[in-house]
Amino acid sequence: MRQFIYPFNPTHATLKDPYGRVRASFTLQNGTNTLPELESAGFYYESQDGARFYIYKGSGVLEWEHCQRGYDFSSLTKPPALKALDQALQAKSLDRQSFRDFVQVYDLNIEKGAEYLLPPHFAKIDRALAFTLITPF
Repeated sequence: MRQFIYPFNPTHATLKDPYGRVRASFTLQNGTNTLPELESAGFYYESQDGARFYIYKGSGVLEWEHCQRGYDFSSLTKPPALKALDQALQAKSLDRQSFRDFVQVYDLNIEKGAEYLLPPHFAKIDRALAFTLITPF
């Protein structure tokens, strides 16, 4: 379960799977709320007005602005993609959206000084990159 700040009027929200099927329903209040963390890519929450949001693992209270983006790093989990990500990070030439998203989450975690946001596959990729910086591919 993860706490997050919902800045709008009270409403209802549903947890949906990648096929749009409702898995659970929740009531959201203005202010701090607690919802289960999303553990698989493709799952999302949807408010009664149709807005999608994402509650990922991490530490601290999640700010609403950091719930707005769905991340899917599954394409970066294979060794060739990890090598390309490592090279792109070193060259500072990030031309793929997944790479940019990874760096955005990485930078946010550095800014917060903790593992603030951990979308699916993020920690696995982060560990693999740390290992490759020590041991080349």
